Parts: sequence; structure tokens; C-alpha cells
Amino acid sequence: MSTSRSPANSSCIADVGAQYISPSSKYWKDHKRYIDELSSSGILEPLQATIEGDRSSRDDVSQHWVASLGIGSMVKYFFKKADAQVFTGCELSSLQLEGNAWQATTKDGANETFNAVVLTMPVPQILAVEGISKFVSEDQDRQLRAVQYSSRYALALFYDAKVTLDIPWAAKYFYDTPCIRFVSVDNVKRQAHSSIAPSIVVHTSVPFTMEHVDLSLSEVEPLIMSSLSELLPNLPTPASTKCHRWRYSQVHHGVEGSPGCFVLCEDPPLLAGGDAFVHSNLDGCIESARSISDALAAVMNAPGAPSCGADNKL
Repeated sequence: MSTSRSPANSSCIADVGAQYISPSSKYWKDHKRYIDELSSSGILEPLQATIEGDRSSRDDVSQHWVASLGIGSMVKYFFKKADAQVFTGCELSSLQLEGNAWQATTKDGANETFNAVVLTMPVPQILAVEGISKFVSEDQDRQLRAVQYSSRYALALFYDAKVTLDIPWAAKYFYDTPCIRFVSVDNVKRQAHSSIAPSIVVHTSVPFTMEHVDLSLSEVEPLIMSSLSELLPNLPTPASTKCHRWRYSQVHHGVEGSPGCFVLCEDPPLLAGGDAFVHSNLDGCIESARSISDALAAVMNAPGAPSCGADNKL
């Protein structure tokens, strides 16, 4: 759920990750309150535009939703509601047990001590953290190493406000091109005001990405632009672009049994979760979050568990 901004115009934005939210009818009864909250807070609104080539069944998905301020606003909303102190750009390299707390070290060498740790990054990145392996059981390790992800490139094209894009649809899936799978006129998809500068988002196909996954972004961007010009030959030259590699995109094969999370250590608590522990979409993220919350509460409230005082940090 990542939203990028034009370097020349902060109001020109593009969702380079998730494009829209599609609550499943299977989870609607339990998850409706989250959608209602996001809708009443002005974060989400029903998608009005038609997505050409959308193959989702109305039996499974009754309504798509878009974030008018960009899909990243959903994440910011929940962080703000939780009154969380957020630090970004900190790559966790090591996690060591020190007494009854966790010593976390970033790739840049920064250290912090925590009373509880929850890891929700892609599974290969969880397993790559130094010190984790000693807390992962043989069966958990087998299940985690069986998790598989698809990969995609996303390319955002930002335009000046005076540019008009002559494209007859808001978003479209392409199934007969080797490179591109999805294109969105992002401001139209989000029903943004007509005065907002236009932007386009392109997602590549999984086979194309797997073939070119190790190319540099500067090498892969011309390939995507060339394919896009074949699909939309009259597309104006953008003011700027941003190419992003999602090495771990959607979960192709998740943890067996969809447990929601793994408790790797109870004292002090160490949990692993995320969409790989259920499935890849907002419903899967919510289910994993609820599973993590329940498991953490159970561990912290167990007899003899460390107390959660004001100085304790998660």
C-alpha cells in the first residue's frame, strides 16, 4: 500500500502498489466495520469507474473501494489512530535475546531494546534476520520456506496539470501482452478533481518480472515504456517517472493452514505474521493482524509474563 508523489507537484500522486480494495463476501460480516470506519473517515470511497478486464466475481466481491488521497493514506490512518511512533527506512539485520528483552540492530548499526517484537515483512526477509533461526522450530522453518511470492514491477508516470490524457478507461487489465498486465489512469481511478495533474500506473506481468527481476530499474524502465507505447501510442511524454520493483508482491503460496501468525518465542514475545500467514489482500492482512493481536495478548497476560508498563516497547 504505497503512494508516490511527483517530485514537481505533491498533489500529483500514484498508487504504485495496491490499486483498490476488494473486500471478500466471505469476510464481509467480520470486516465491514473496518471498511465503514475508513469510509466515514474519508479514506475510502466506492470505486465508480469501470475496470476493463476485471475478472473478479460479483459473488466473491460486491464492491471495489479506492483511496481518494492514495492507498498509503490507509496505513497512515491506522498508525495515527494507534498513536504509534513510526520510523521508516530502518532495515532490521539482527535480533538477539538479551536477558528478558530483544536487542534489535539495523543494517546501519542502530540499536534498540524491545519487550516484544512482531515481524510482518515478507517471509524470506524474516528468515534472513540474524538470530531468528534459533527461535524457529523445524516444522515452522519447513512451512516458512515453502512460502512463495509473485514479483512485479510498477512504473508511475507523472504529468503536468495542463496535460490531457485521451484514454477511454480508468483502468484496464491486459492479458495478451508479455510485459504489461495492468494500466491505471490513477487520478481518474481515484475520482480525483479534474484540476489535479494526471498520473498513470503500469504493473508488469509476473512472467516478465521473473525473467527480468535482477535487472536494474534503469534497465527495466525502458522495456516497460516501450511496451506501454505500443498499447497507448499517443501517450504524451511524462514530466517524471518512478520505477519500483516489488520482489515480494502477492502471496502465491502461503503458510499451510493459514494460521494467521507464528509465536516464535513467548518470553519475551516474538511473533511473525502478515499476509503470507493467511492470503494476499486486505482481508488476509486484517485476519493476520487480529491473530497477532490475540496471540500477543495471550502471551503477555499469561502467568509469569513480563508486565507491560509505560516504559515497555513493542
